[in-house]
Formats: sequence, structure tokens, C-alpha cells
Amino acid sequence: MTQPPLVVRARYEGGCVSDISVTNSRPVVARLLSGCDAEGVPDLVGSLFVPCRNAHMAAASFAISAFRREVANIPDGIWLRLHVELFNETLHRLLISWPEVLGHPRMTETYAHLYRAAARTDMPSLMKQVGTPEVCALYESAPVDGSVFADRIAQLDAPWNLLADLMALEREQPPAGSAADLSFIPDGADAGRDAPGWLEESLCLCPTVPGTRIRPDSPAETGAFSRHSNKPLVLWLRKENLPLSARFACLVLDLHDWLRGLRDPQMDRFSGTVMPLNDEGVGLCRVETQRGALIHAVQLDDQGQVSRYGICAPTEWNFHPRGILRREALRLCGSPDNVEARLRALVLALDPCVEHSVVLEAA
Repeated sequence: MTQPPLVVRARYEGGCVSDISVTNSRPVVARLLSGCDAEGVPDLVGSLFVPCRNAHMAAASFAISAFRREVANIPDGIWLRLHVELFNETLHRLLISWPEVLGHPRMTETYAHLYRAAARTDMPSLMKQVGTPEVCALYESAPVDGSVFADRIAQLDAPWNLLADLMALEREQPPAGSAADLSFIPDGADAGRDAPGWLEESLCLCPTVPGTRIRPDSPAETGAFSRHSNKPLVLWLRKENLPLSARFACLVLDLHDWLRGLRDPQMDRFSGTVMPLNDEGVGLCRVETQRGALIHAVQLDDQGQVSRYGICAPTEWNFHPRGILRREALRLCGSPDNVEARLRALVLALDPCVEHSVVLEAA
């Protein structure tokens, strides 16, 4: 059996995770772009990435235009395609990935139906199953009574009721110690670093944010949790020491946001989401994808060919060797079955964009 590109190995010792390592062996796509004609880069990038294909194509187009100091030639329908992509990626996690990791059947037929509805922008069908008032009310406000809230969540249809399973799993053996410090990528296209740095392969594969107030040279988390960490329900779940449940709730909140975007897929909804700039002769663009911040950086030679190219994907942020995966995994204690279940849920919550495996090994 072929090993997946991303392997997470945790050591289980004395009832707790004592160490964790991440092996990320996926190919470095940016190397393939050197020497390519700039005009063909967006389509080539789109053919090389399946998850977030439209986001990668948009990032490449905007980064090249930024290098040339030109107004980007925005393809017709790009904002709608980006919103459909955001919606479908989130939907896949909620209907396929999360049920599986929590021991429930995949919701394949429902996913296929809603996938087709999103492609048609069939808002009545989408609202009927995704944007119901009861689901929105429960996920967009803080609970008054925790036990009543858990009962109400459990009575919802799948996948919205999976939050009850996660809460029960975490309450069985709460995470040890204090919650991991929150460290998110700063606003701004360069993610807090001079643009030329993103041409360095070493930084793209192991990214950090320099000069944060939290710690110097800090690995940061990106994705749904960084977008919704201060929402009422998420704040309540964090206070209850339920970090996995908080991240799942953020995914549901994301889906509601993308659904609203499908109604009105305009560029202004992406202000702060697609951010190109030219800095020190480097064209750079940051695009917010379902999984988090995606950065493309480029330099072209005088013939309009790529001389240097860098791509930093959300997976590199969230699975940084010193990042949020390590900090949260080292808080896991309990029986081997409980710890392994929560570790698998943590990896899924941080949402790698490649096939992955999780291994819990006894010391």
C-alpha cells in the first residue's frame, strides 16, 4: 500500500501523547513552473491542483499581474466559481469526511445533490438543507444552558448533529493543560513578511509569521477557526475547553458564509480575501481558500517567463512541525481509543489538502 503524502505519527506514553511528528512528502509544484511562459501558468497550476483549483488559478493570475503592475484581467464568472469551490470543499468535509472520522456513514447522496445544486446556484434547494433557521440559530449564538444546547444539537439532522458527538468525545477526557495560544496569519497579502521571502522554498514548506506579539518567528493557524474564533458559539466552546468542537462549529459557520456568497458572488465579498501586491519586484497574491491562506509569489524574466515561483498552501501552515497540530496534540490524554479518535479529529479539523494517515504508536 502506497504511503499518503502526509503522515502524522504520535507517541502514546503514560496515557497521553508525548510527542508528534509530521512527514509531508508531497511534490513541490512551484519547481515545475520555472521557465514556463507566464501566460500559461494559471492553467498549468489549475491542472496540477485538484483541491482549491480556482483559488490557485486566481492566485497565479493576480500574482503575475501584480509583478507586471497591471490591473488583473479577471475572467468572467471567477467570483461565482470561487464561491462554489469554497462551498463544495466545505460541504465535502461536513458530509463525507467528518461523518467517517466519527464513525457514521458518509452522506454521499446528499453531497452529490447539493454539489449539483451549487453548480446551478439553486438557492431554494441549498437553503432547504443548509440554511435552515434552526441550524443557523443554534450555530450563530452562544448557549444559555450547555446541556440543553447539547440535546438540541443532537436532535438536528446530520451532519449538524455531529457537534454533539464531538462534544461528548471531548468531555469524556478533556484536553490537559491550558489551551494553545492563538496565533493567526495577519491581515495583508504578504502575511506579515516581505514578499521576496515567499520565493524561498524553505519558507513556503515551513512558513512562519515574524515579529508577532505572541512569540518571535511563530507558526500560525489558518482556516475556518481563524475566521470565526470570536463568534459567540465558538467562544463558548473554547471556554468549555472543547477545541475540536469549536473548530467543527467554525466549519458550519463557513458553510453559511459561502451560501450567502452564492446569492451575491461579487468582488466586494472578496475584499481582503484576494489580495495582490508588488513588493521589491515580486508579484504576490494571497487568496483565502476553504482551508485558509494560500500564497503565490512570482518573478518573471525579460522574456516573460517564470524565473522564480513560490507557493505556500494552508497545509504548510497548519501542519508546521512547531504549529497548532503539535500544540493541541500534546494536550491529548485518555484511553488509547479516545486519544486516537481525538487525534484523527484534530488532523481533520486542521484540514490537510492531501491524502493523509494518522498513526498512534505506544512508546
